Amino acid sequence: MEIACEILEGELELVVDRDKTHITSVYEGVPCLGFIIYHKKLAKFKETVRKLTPRKHGMSVEQIVKRLNQFRRGWSN
Repeated sequence: MEIACEILEGELELVVDRDKTHITSVYEGVPCLGFIIYHKKLAKFKETVRKLTPRKHGMSVEQIVKRLNQFRRGWSN
């Protein structure tokens, strides 16, 4: 896990909360947005999140969060 944190924080300049972060297998499920996503649905989930969070979009962060929350609620149904 230490190597992963070094890459995320050093090379990618991301902030890692070491208390909440853990390494898992997609076959065991990946926790995201309060849900556990399994391998078969992971690709579709990631594709949808990418579409909802385009890099050049002209939307505010609040608008993006609202869209993600709508998707998350629909995902749980």
